Amino acid sequence: MRQEGSTLITVLVLLVGLTLLAVGMGFSSIMEERLGRGFRDNSVAFNAAENAIRRLQLKELDRISRTELPDCARFTESSFTPDAALTGICQVKQSDPALIERYYGTTPLFDELKNTSPLGRASRLSGSFGDWTTGAGEAVVTPRYFVERTEVSTPLGGLAGSSLSGNLSFTEAASKVDITYQYRITVRGFGPQRGGPEPISRTIEATFQ
Repeated sequence: MRQEGSTLITVLVLLVGLTLLAVGMGFSSIMEERLGRGFRDNSVAFNAAENAIRRLQLKELDRISRTELPDCARFTESSFTPDAALTGICQVKQSDPALIERYYGTTPLFDELKNTSPLGRASRLSGSFGDWTTGAGEAVVTPRYFVERTEVSTPLGGLAGSSLSGNLSFTEAASKVDITYQYRITVRGFGPQRGGPEPISRTIEATFQ
């Protein structure tokens, strides 16, 4: 009888050990799956932000350079409603802070780049793409962006004494400036929508001139 009881205890210990091992392996598998999905969603969000910046650079900056833009300071006004074709786009002085450093009331404008706006406005201040697409079988979350255009003035006086200055005097040439535009683009890309209002996101800023 004593030997049979010892055998039973041994079997029970082995059974408990095998059960714990199976549970541990199952938990490890779930964690690996979640980590892998999180890594993939981060990559999707980063790639979406990069593609959005490239699209704005190649397809929108030329149009923006020829368009009259509202002052970025107006984005902090509750009465301001941007034109549909210029949502998220504005003109800023070199000495002024970036949009993402400003506030709409007590809420940072940076939060307007979220998928769901926290500003409580009827219209969004950040821009988006109406025809954005991603991989098949995944809910599409379009990137959101701000584009800030800054005028950059370069004096032409340095050419006044050279043979390139033609018949301009030094004083006349020094008073002339070359106006170019610099663009600061801030984009937030998103991973796949997985039930919550805010999917994984990545924010990128780039400057072009």
